[in-house]
Amino acid sequence: MSPTINLNRKSLALLIAIFCSGSAQGEEYYFDPALLQGATYGQNIARFNEQQMPSGDYLADVYVNGTLVTSSINIRFNAVKEGQQTEPCLPLSVMKAAQIKSLPATDAATQCRPLREWVPHAGWQFDSATLRLLLTIPMTKLTHKPRGYISPSEWDSGALALFLRHNTNWTHTENTDSHYRYQYLWSGINMGVNLGLWQVRHQSNLRYANSSQSGSAWRYNSVRTWVQRPVASINSILSLGDSYTDSSLFGSLSFNGAKLVTDERMRPQGKRGYAPEVRGVAASSAHVVVKQLGKVIYETNVPPGRFILTICTTPVIKAIWR
Repeated sequence: MSPTINLNRKSLALLIAIFCSGSAQGEEYYFDPALLQGATYGQNIARFNEQQMPSGDYLADVYVNGTLVTSSINIRFNAVKEGQQTEPCLPLSVMKAAQIKSLPATDAATQCRPLREWVPHAGWQFDSATLRLLLTIPMTKLTHKPRGYISPSEWDSGALALFLRHNTNWTHTENTDSHYRYQYLWSGINMGVNLGLWQVRHQSNLRYANSSQSGSAWRYNSVRTWVQRPVASINSILSLGDSYTDSSLFGSLSFNGAKLVTDERMRPQGKRGYAPEVRGVAASSAHVVVKQLGKVIYETNVPPGRFILTICTTPVIKAIWR
């Protein structure tokens, strides 16, 4: 093959490559931005806003000012008017569990209402991740309960029970030279029966003596028998039967009859001492610190609005609180 023909073939191949390259550069390339934004590009994400919930029913836990008041309750979200933001429709049972001080009159047909209709100046927030409905209600709108308060309706009277306790001592003395033998037993007995709120109690002692000279003898002595029950409405215990007087100045006297005594264990912790009230107004969610003589004696978080704090402490006379 001649060099001229070979050169012409190389020139033709070069011209074809240049022509194809130019046509390729002339095409416009399009990059789809959805490749970076993900497969959900273009979808409505407003529902992921905690205040933008689709209409429907949600099984949620309800918190009032950070405290759980009811759990796993069905809450319906809907819009009062078309186009408006959805909001929770709260039933009367939730408002009663929240201890709202004064509830507007309602009937079975209108028990479900928005929070703003139950309590003015209250707010809400729904955490869709944990299914928690967080209500923010001014403290003055709530029935104030002292610290540690538990409703008597939640008290447990306990199970049916029968018990017997005893403290027994046994002594054995023997002299082999004189063939003297002496045995002595003493047992203090406490027994009782729990029947709902009623409690039957009995105290007694048992004595046994056996001597090689005087023989043996048993003796049972009943000390006291009584029944008692708590009276939750007045934080007291009612006793009927054998009892004793309570006095820190004079000796106790035994009697048979009825006795009504206050039981401090029934009082909430916030009522077991001097408990003054601290009042104020919070413009937003705030942290309140109470000091006495420069020392912090109480601190807590309060929601926006008026608040009342009941502080149980032993104050210093003529001290100044800040």
